Amino acid sequence: MGGALKKINLYLTNLQHKELKDKAYHDDISMSELVREAIDEYLTNNKRGQSFDPQKDSFFKAIGTMKSKETDLSANHDKYLYDDPKD
Repeated sequence: MGGALKKINLYLTNLQHKELKDKAYHDDISMSELVREAIDEYLTNNKRGQSFDPQKDSFFKAIGTMKSKETDLSANHDKYLYDDPKD
């Protein structure tokens, strides 16, 4: 995304800090660069107003690929998926 850099304070858990430091060392980049890359990826993948693309959704790809003798799967999917009948 680029541009001028702005200094901020960021609080991490001890485990987050250790794993971030290890990953940055492994990738031979600074922890700041690693955080900026993660934020860029998050913002790119979570834009407001982003339209839903069923071609990228694994569940939607499965539609029509299976058969069942049950005729009420759509209405009672919780019953079949989670053994949780709607009453």
